[in-house]
Amino acid sequence: MKKMVALTERSTSKVSRVAFRVSDEGLIALVGRRRERHVYNIDMFNMSITRAIPLKAIDITNTEAFTLIYLSYLYTLRLVNTKTMRRLTTVHRDVITTTKDRVFMSDNILKYKIATLRCVIQRLTPDNSLEIERHFKACGLTADDAILYHMLYHNYDIEAFVEMVNTIEDMKFTLDVDALAKETDNHKIISMFEKTANKQSYRKLKFIADSNRFETRDIRQDLVQRAIQSYYWVRPFYSVEHAVNYANRSMLGYTHCIREYYNDESRRRLTEDYGYGHQNTIQDFNEVLITTTNDYKLNEDAVISFIDYKRDSDRRSGAVL
Repeated sequence: MKKMVALTERSTSKVSRVAFRVSDEGLIALVGRRRERHVYNIDMFNMSITRAIPLKAIDITNTEAFTLIYLSYLYTLRLVNTKTMRRLTTVHRDVITTTKDRVFMSDNILKYKIATLRCVIQRLTPDNSLEIERHFKACGLTADDAILYHMLYHNYDIEAFVEMVNTIEDMKFTLDVDALAKETDNHKIISMFEKTANKQSYRKLKFIADSNRFETRDIRQDLVQRAIQSYYWVRPFYSVEHAVNYANRSMLGYTHCIREYYNDESRRRLTEDYGYGHQNTIQDFNEVLITTTNDYKLNEDAVISFIDYKRDSDRRSGAVL
């Protein structure tokens, strides 16, 4: 028999985890203590979550790809974080980060969560495959996506999700993707996010926006969208009020990450200009010419000479042109 790999953790004396491989037959999984063989005829590339994985930019096997797909599914259910995803796969850490961010910013965090909640509340097992498939399709997913619920069940990850379900704060929540999306149409919720985003973009990030030639309004909109996704992330496990507070706090955390990223020495755009305060290392070409000479009718040789001069000057000062 060809080598099978653990879907996540290895089996123990108490818990029998899924071992699997991807072949021409499809997804082959060994499940349960008796290691029953299940074959799923699926197209991994037809799964909604696969679009979040930069497959064209990396070289991985189909088995590695499915592991990443399943871990991304667990991420939509808040059962794993980035650190756990990196530990449970051999895929490069940057690919994990990119995939996780794409999943977070997509509607997958709505669709997979609602579909899985529907199945769990109705206590569906893999024996109810048609019902599972129906719920996944009702949430805008595919029949191939429904196989992930089978894996959740067979790998015993469903137990951790059931524990989360028992902590849901909003018991009146409607298990419908559109119902959750409509909650953020509430102008009161959006206005709270915009208020926080305005403060952060102008008080904490305007310096970065100006030095990197960004529009402050673009950063503000990015912060609002992050807040909306964070809101989706915890609903209905958190009440509306609790989710709004969580989303606002996540916006503060994201602001901090942006500041740390752009203040890194390798990305910093403002350098000390002795005697003149600070100088931006990114300058519009016309701006450079205007600040260097009063002659607006520079000929081609003069422009080339100026570029050579700037390159030599920046090289001596350690800057990058």
